[in-house]
Amino acid sequence: TTVTVTATDASGNTATCDVTVTVVDGTAPTVSCPANIAVGNDVDQCAAVVTYSIPTASDDCPGVSLARTSGLASGAAFPLGASTVEYTATDASGNTASCSFTVTVTDEQAPTASCQDITVDLDGTGNVSITASQVDGGSSDNCPAGLTYAISDNSFDCGDAGDNNVTLTVTDGAGNASACIATVTVRDATAPTFSCPSAITLASCADAVPDVLVGIADESDNCGAPALSQSPAAGVAFNGQTTVTVTATDASGNTATCD
Repeated sequence: TTVTVTATDASGNTATCDVTVTVVDGTAPTVSCPANIAVGNDVDQCAAVVTYSIPTASDDCPGVSLARTSGLASGAAFPLGASTVEYTATDASGNTASCSFTVTVTDEQAPTASCQDITVDLDGTGNVSITASQVDGGSSDNCPAGLTYAISDNSFDCGDAGDNNVTLTVTDGAGNASACIATVTVRDATAPTFSCPSAITLASCADAVPDVLVGIADESDNCGAPALSQSPAAGVAFNGQTTVTVTATDASGNTATCD
């Protein structure tokens, strides 16, 4: 604004000068953000749609504007974790002020544990081990990254032959967990081993079949000593050459024979 100053003396003579007065707006606007927001995930989503109140701005002079300078808009799907939203107010003179708030989304949904039954065979030492992936039947989660799997029992021996209940626990990255039960059928499919005695020659063709079982050697099985039997049985009279079959049977019904 130009201010004109006039000086007038007693005789009416005058002189003037101009003074320029410049008023500068040095006051920043004010901006007010909503409080921090914390929500759980939307169902079956690894995010949450969040609607927040748009910040308000004011200034001592007209013409203030407001803009979102970082973060997601209201109504957007916010990812898991903490997200910062910032708004900046700018007045007609270019003065600015900012405020920010956080939107925190937590995963509150447990995984869906899915089991499948399996059958495993004992090895030659009478043992077998399994992993969680073998009994996992396609477990899932809304936030699959970081899923871990654990089972209640992963080692079996001859005493576990048959059906065994094993619990599979699935845990997500947020610590939510669920469990299911799988049936692990343990089988002994290994036949016993042994050695037959060599051919037996008797002094008389009227002698009876001997007890050849006393000559069995190296008898073994992965799940204990097998039961032995011979056919024909000892004590049966025969004439000429006779083939005696020896059968070894373990507790699971696996057999091996020799003549």
